[in-house]
This record gives sequence, C-alpha cells and structure tokens, in this order.
Amino acid sequence: MTFIIALIVGTVILMGFMSIIALIFIDRLPQKNRMTVFVIISILLLTPSVAPVTIAAIPVPLGALIFAGIMGGFLHELPRLIAVFWVWHIIAFPITGLIFYFVGAKVFGYGRVSKSAT
Repeated sequence: MTFIIALIVGTVILMGFMSIIALIFIDRLPQKNRMTVFVIISILLLTPSVAPVTIAAIPVPLGALIFAGIMGGFLHELPRLIAVFWVWHIIAFPITGLIFYFVGAKVFGYGRVSKSAT
C-alpha cells in the first residue's frame, strides 16, 4: 500500500515539475497564445485519471498514463482506457481546465487593471 502511495506522490511531483518547465517555455509564446497553451498542457498532464492495476484501480495524473503509454508502446490503448472510465473523465476534464484557467489568469496577470498615468 505504501508503494502505491509513493508511486502516486512521485508521479504528481513529476507532473508538477513538467508543468513548471512548460510554464517557463510558455513565457516565450505571444501573449494571446499563452493561456490556451497553458490550459491544454495542464489538462494533458494533470487531469486526474484512473489506471487499472491487477485487482484495483488507482488514481494517477493523465500525463503519467500518456508517459507510460509512450514508453511502454501501448499509447493506442489510452482512448479505450479513458472510455472505460468515461463518466469520471467527462467531469474531470472540464473541471481541470477551469481550475487551470483561473490559475493561468493569476500567473499571466489577466484581469488586472492598471491605472493610467494621466
């Protein structure tokens, strides 16, 4: 049980670091594209998903499933896995997008009104 918890925590930390690295590169994009790219990357990396294990299912970020699919050669099975837990993903994708839209608004400074120097 502690191995599974350590695996989940380690995966979340890895996805967090990948998000920070992506955020550094997003800064180089034009201002109008930053928020869109940030939300898409956040959804792909950090949406909570479910991975089947031998006799149970454990929560993992979607980015971990994508990474494991690329490294293990079973990326083509990812849509079928998402379809198995479709109710969860219908709720998780929009909520994750909404959360990271608000996070991106804070990070990139959208919605701030500055006083004019008149």
